[in-house]
Amino acid sequence: MILTNRRQRPQGFTIIELLVVIGIVGAMIGLLVPAVQRARQSAARTQCACNLHNIGLALTTFRDTKGFYPHAAQLPSLAANLPSLGDVLGPFIEYNKLVFKCPMDEEYFPVEGISYEYPDSRIGGKRLEALTANGEGTWMIALSYDRSYFHGLAGADASRNFLYADGHVQQTR
Repeated sequence: MILTNRRQRPQGFTIIELLVVIGIVGAMIGLLVPAVQRARQSAARTQCACNLHNIGLALTTFRDTKGFYPHAAQLPSLAANLPSLGDVLGPFIEYNKLVFKCPMDEEYFPVEGISYEYPDSRIGGKRLEALTANGEGTWMIALSYDRSYFHGLAGADASRNFLYADGHVQQTR
């Protein structure tokens, strides 16, 4: 008979090892959450810019077809005599109302059906030549923009998106 003096170590982790692993995982999650949030905000800002770009294509197609920019309500709930921009541009965007919704807008879209402003008093019914007659290039004329500072605080970098008459969308203050 052979006697062994070996102590058998219990199987599994000790409580200290388990707490260390939980602490490391918690620290990693704490570092990842802000990065994921920034990525979500950036994706929403980019989706908003894509929406404005599509609105710009629809406005250009409307203008090329009719010869002038459409008349549309700036706030559809307050201007019953004018249709909303979504209704006017519907045929040019396959009646996709989601093009008019900024992913960060939870205030205006449910009420107005649009997250973007369209300055009808400056643009509606006008030809492009009339808008550029004052010497400004098309890159200076804002056709549509975020109704509010959806993408940050007022004045913060990239807090609003603007669509210009030349078709580019710029994230600006």
